Amino acid sequence: MELTNSVVKLSKVAESLAQAAFSALAKSLQFEWSYLQCILPNFDDEAGTSNIIDAIKGCKQFSTSDHSIQMSEAASAIHKIFQQNDENKLTSVLATLDPNTRRAITRSVGSKCSSWLTVLPIALHHFGLSATELRDSLALRYHRPLLKAPADCDGCGDVSNMTHALDCRKGGLVIQRHNEVRDVLGDLASLVYKDVIREPIVQEANDACGISSLVADLSVRGVWQSQTVALFDIRVIDTDVFAPGCCLYPIVS
Repeated sequence: MELTNSVVKLSKVAESLAQAAFSALAKSLQFEWSYLQCILPNFDDEAGTSNIIDAIKGCKQFSTSDHSIQMSEAASAIHKIFQQNDENKLTSVLATLDPNTRRAITRSVGSKCSSWLTVLPIALHHFGLSATELRDSLALRYHRPLLKAPADCDGCGDVSNMTHALDCRKGGLVIQRHNEVRDVLGDLASLVYKDVIREPIVQEANDACGISSLVADLSVRGVWQSQTVALFDIRVIDTDVFAPGCCLYPIVS
């Protein structure tokens, strides 16, 4: 009953604080549910405790090392069972999905890019997401339609969908997204390296020869070698762009 009430309360919180609710589910209620599974009648609760039970009964002398090994082996065996069940369920679910959704989910699972889902929404470190931001991120992750998205693009007037929203140069905010990634990487680099420059000029323009200027996104001194400048060019890729008969960027997450 207490677990049920917690789930109901968490569901109400999720309406406005979706990320905080999901974090509480992953870091608290999920462990309570795991505990309940451990005490169910069909669960082999003696798999990791038979050593200490025998010591309590006086059948053998208790050994800390033996107990630790037994607990580790039991936890590993249970983990493998749960993992295999999850893989079987994932395989059956993927078989019912369309190719684009199947590809998006397979990429997310295979590249192990799920840690952001359970990060604590600490405002000090800018980890907090609004409810809309979290739901849009989940929609992108699982290749689902965006919630409350306009029917038409407010930039060019074409029919709006997920791919168009990401790629449209008028309404998709392509440059702003690129600059945001550049600024975040620049801020992180400046915590480690002193000489960090945004948009450094690599080559000056030569109008007489028809040569345009060459500008990098970031220059950081000392990344690969001491006192050597490393230039970085940042690209934001839509990994779910439609390409008939082709899987673009298979290893990009």
